[in-house]
Amino acid sequence: MRTSIGRFSLAPAEVLARRPASLCGTFFWALIAALCLRAFSFGTTGLDWDESFYVVVAQRWLHGGIPYADIWDIHPMGVPALFALGTWIFGDGLVAARVLALLAVAGTAALLCAFLDRHARQRSSGVLAGLFYLAYMARPEGLAANTEVFNNFVITAASFLLAGQAVEPRRNSGPGPMFAASSLLGIGLQLKYVVFPEAVAFCVAALACQLGAGASLRRTFAQAGIAIAGGLLPTLLATLYFWRAGALQPYLDATLRANVAYVAEPVVLGTVLMRLRYGLLPISGLLLWPVVLAVLERRHEFGRRQRIVCLWLAIWLVAAVVDVAMPLKFWKHYFNALVPPLCLISGLALTLLAREIPANFARMVAAGAVLTLTPAAAEMAMHAGDSRTFGRVNVPREIAGRITSGGTNGHDVYVFNYDPLVYAYANAAPPSRFVLGVELSDFAASAGTSAIAEIGRILATQPRWIVVARPSPYQYSEPIWRELDTALRDYQLDGSFRETDYIQPPIETSLFRRRAAHGG
Repeated sequence: MRTSIGRFSLAPAEVLARRPASLCGTFFWALIAALCLRAFSFGTTGLDWDESFYVVVAQRWLHGGIPYADIWDIHPMGVPALFALGTWIFGDGLVAARVLALLAVAGTAALLCAFLDRHARQRSSGVLAGLFYLAYMARPEGLAANTEVFNNFVITAASFLLAGQAVEPRRNSGPGPMFAASSLLGIGLQLKYVVFPEAVAFCVAALACQLGAGASLRRTFAQAGIAIAGGLLPTLLATLYFWRAGALQPYLDATLRANVAYVAEPVVLGTVLMRLRYGLLPISGLLLWPVVLAVLERRHEFGRRQRIVCLWLAIWLVAAVVDVAMPLKFWKHYFNALVPPLCLISGLALTLLAREIPANFARMVAAGAVLTLTPAAAEMAMHAGDSRTFGRVNVPREIAGRITSGGTNGHDVYVFNYDPLVYAYANAAPPSRFVLGVELSDFAASAGTSAIAEIGRILATQPRWIVVARPSPYQYSEPIWRELDTALRDYQLDGSFRETDYIQPPIETSLFRRRAAHGG
């Protein structure tokens, strides 16, 4: 038996599943699958030093420190706020981060499944999209609880709501969905500012579809006003918080001046090409399917619903590309923003392609799924032994253990150019508000400080413990290295740890203890 929705030919199993699946039920199964793929990472070393930094910010926040004033960053504080809540619940900041990432990934996978199930009436395509997302976010870049993991969830949720207004404008054109979706996108702006392209693209597309379906200009402008209000509300609340906390000036400095300076920091072509390689190759299994879907769309006369869904996915993908490119730095985790629309496109294109030969539908879907998932599986297998990826030894925890056993007052630890997770494990306050080493090396200009002056000030306090990685992951000037080497003459080596990483060369992380601290 065969039937059709629009111009799509559906397999019998699809006919029996016309009624949309329960979103809660889909989330439950996505959570189980995500837990199987990600649980092993809950206690491993920091997979990404940005994630480690957010854990430290959250811990200091819980101890009364104010972001931007006490710990500086150019990003909004949405992710550290989530981590602070998770740390308050779980106690361990890294575990909290990984559990929150697990929930975000499972929620995103469930929404991707529901997107195609409800808007395209393609349940099997939705299941594939959800499975693809779970697998691709189980790679090293997706295991870390970085901003894209959480932004993918809020963007997908907003896209789910606004696509409903585009596909069925008369049914879903009330102010509630628009305000909810724009508020989600506003929350995304407080996770990372680069969500702006998706926010504009989704809202404009939804309003255009409503206008095309016969909505009056007055109603359309009212909906636009609701979208703007919902999108700005989280930022207004964040600004009010930092004003009340007495940190408005550093907050505005980080939000405005520092971000402009960060984008202006030059990146050489060779570095861009290298980062494109590390960003695109791991998701290469998804990159062919937009071309396949475009070809299928040209070959077949799609119905209105399917045309709108395909156009919506194309808009999403283009906006996500702008999201990735906008900071002009192309760090590998940026490319996770491409994964949700690519998974939707891949799931939809694969099932439509398989229906070209109905007798071999299941075999073609299985073969296509295997080919699509091969790059993700290969990357996981290739880097399973990397100590900073899948974790044989949690080096930051080991270093922190030596520090606590050797004695610390919580204000005498300095992590020069290594994973700031050491501060969190040692329950130590960083000696500078510039916690990440990269802020005093590659991006000192956007940080708005003098690297040599700040590092000299820290070393002059003679912290009891200093952590140094060599070769350095960051580029420091020769005067800084000379000052560090001079300071280390008063220290003895307490421990050394070798680490491997799938991008950078292996590093030797050394823990130094000041001799005067124990009478040496």
